[in-house]
Amino acid sequence: MKTFMIRQSAMKQGQFYIDFNGEYEISTISSCTGIPSHTIQSIYEQSSGTYNSDRNVYYFPMHGHAADAVNILRSNLKPAKVGRTVNLTEEEIEYIRRALINEDSNIIYTKGKIRDSIFDKLNQ
Repeated sequence: MKTFMIRQSAMKQGQFYIDFNGEYEISTISSCTGIPSHTIQSIYEQSSGTYNSDRNVYYFPMHGHAADAVNILRSNLKPAKVGRTVNLTEEEIEYIRRALINEDSNIIYTKGKIRDSIFDKLNQ
């Protein structure tokens, strides 16, 4: 699941930065989330973030400041960019794979309980 994480910097002691699924550069976060770069920059600066041009990252002096920025970023996420984790068995994944491959033929032979199990998980 893609999510925002607040990480303590190993490069700058006592400083924090925001990571989105392993990415911390504003332009990359923008393309992943659909939030415009200038909006992210504004949110960071309003939350006491300072830009470090050597690392191309915004650092926050306190965890709470970064957490405030993350809360605002989450509220700006487009619904299509919000995800959730669904754990599927190998058998269920194979069923979905076959369904996608045979999408036009509508012929998938499998046990009904696998399909029901997938729907149960997706409907939770």
